[in-house]
Amino acid sequence: VFNVGNEAAFDFRVETSGLQYGLAVDSGQDNVGIGGAPDSGVERLHVQGSNTGGATPLVVFESDGAGTTDAPFLDLHRSITGVNNSDLGNLRFTGFDDGDNKTIYGRIWGEIRDATDGQESGAMIHHLMINDTEREMMRLSGSAGGSDTGHIIFNEGGIDIDFRVESKDVSSMLHIIGATNLIGVGAAPSSGEAQFQVDEDATFNTYVIPKNEATSLLTGAEVQNTLVTVDYNTGASTPTI
Repeated sequence: VFNVGNEAAFDFRVETSGLQYGLAVDSGQDNVGIGGAPDSGVERLHVQGSNTGGATPLVVFESDGAGTTDAPFLDLHRSITGVNNSDLGNLRFTGFDDGDNKTIYGRIWGEIRDATDGQESGAMIHHLMINDTEREMMRLSGSAGGSDTGHIIFNEGGIDIDFRVESKDVSSMLHIIGATNLIGVGAAPSSGEAQFQVDEDATFNTYVIPKNEATSLLTGAEVQNTLVTVDYNTGASTPTI
C-alpha cells in the first residue's frame, strides 16, 4: 500500500523509456493517468497517447474466452434506482474549435425510457453539432406504459434536417427535405411541386388485363393501385371503369 491511511497528498509515478508518466496517480486530484499526468477535469482515469495516423489503437479490450459469447464488452452502469428519462451514460466526440474551445461535435447516450417494474424500456439517442447548435439526429426508443412497440425516429426535434437513402446507382433513391416537407423517390424532390414526387425515369409493375371487347368493363379490383393496359388488337377500345 502506497500512502497508507491517506496521510498526505503524495503522488505516485512510474516512468518508461519514452514516457515520464507511464502510470501516474495524482493524490491531490484522486485520479490516475496513463501516458501522461491526469487532467484535473477527469474524475478517475485519463489515458493519453499520440496515436499518429491512427495505425495503433490507443486502448484495447481483449478476451481470450473460448465461448461464443466471451467477447469483451464495456458496461456503462449508473448505480441509481430506476427513474424515467434518466441518462445512463454518454459517448462524446470532442475537439477544439477555431477559438480553441473544447466542443462536443457528436454524442450518443443511453436513457431509461420506462422504469416501471416488469415493463422496462430504454432509448439510444444520437446528437450532432450543426451550425453551433447540438441537434438530435436519431432516436431508438422503447415505449412507456407497458406497450410492446418501439420507435426509430429521425429528426425528433422537427428542424431542417434532410434524410436520404442511396442505392447502388441513385444517390437519392429516397429523399426527404426537412425544410420543405417534400419526399422524393428516385431523385431529390423539387420545391414548389407535389409533396410526394417520383422521378420520371422510375418504372412500375404493369399488369396487362386481357380484355377482348372494344368497350371493356374494368372492375375496381383490376385497376386499384395498378397501371392497366387493355389488350385489344382489332381496333380502338374504350374501356369503362
